[in-house]
Amino acid sequence: MKKKLNIFVSAGESSGDLHASQVIRLLKKESFFQERDLKIWGLGLSRLQSEKVEIIQEMSKLGIIGISGLIKNLFFFLELEKKIVKELKERKPDFALLVDYPGLNLRLAEQIKKIYPACKVLFYVAPQVWAWHQSRKYKLAKVVDRLYPILPFEEELYSQAGTKALYLGNPSCYQSYLFSQTFKRKEFLESLKIDPKKIIITLCPGSRKRTCDFILPVLLEAAKALQKKNKQVQFLLIKASSISKEQLEFYFRKAELS
Repeated sequence: MKKKLNIFVSAGESSGDLHASQVIRLLKKESFFQERDLKIWGLGLSRLQSEKVEIIQEMSKLGIIGISGLIKNLFFFLELEKKIVKELKERKPDFALLVDYPGLNLRLAEQIKKIYPACKVLFYVAPQVWAWHQSRKYKLAKVVDRLYPILPFEEELYSQAGTKALYLGNPSCYQSYLFSQTFKRKEFLESLKIDPKKIIITLCPGSRKRTCDFILPVLLEAAKALQKKNKQVQFLLIKASSISKEQLEFYFRKAELS
């Protein structure tokens, strides 16, 4: 009979959901995890679901920015935290995998250590404390058992603050590598009717709905201005799975673009 292994995972948005799903997929290939009866559950989106993770809360609502967005969704966050704490007390996970989204995940790390200290807390995609809230690196040392930063210099930064940190590489680079194995530039551009001889500029409005609301109108106005000056410029817009086609079409109509 296989030993049971209970894992809680928390990914707050589209990119975190992608990174978390990659980690879970790789873990399942390791003999240590194959020899165990895995129960993985938590917060995430469709990619974690595709890895057979039980999603107790779909996280598309967490695509908020700024203090106004936080205040508007304060009741949701408070209820969410209460729900997670209840689940943690009942399920008693062996370890927790927290991915990015420090606003929520740092609070969860605190709660886990308070209510169930035996649970090992792993934090993947470290908060960028070197850019803001330097004091958080000391807080992390108290509530995180192992930190996995995605920038090389962060390992030393966090280690100096007392956190067990290990740099394993950048998941975006890994994703780019996987994509490069099958990507055919010529066929891709032909499928979109893009002229490879002209300048191609990519527009990236983000994976959060509110971020897209702020950034996309500016990007479209800039694209219109550039194309007016240079007819050799073409634009390619990257749509995250968390952004609806209707949302993009609304801003395209508003900018009078087809």
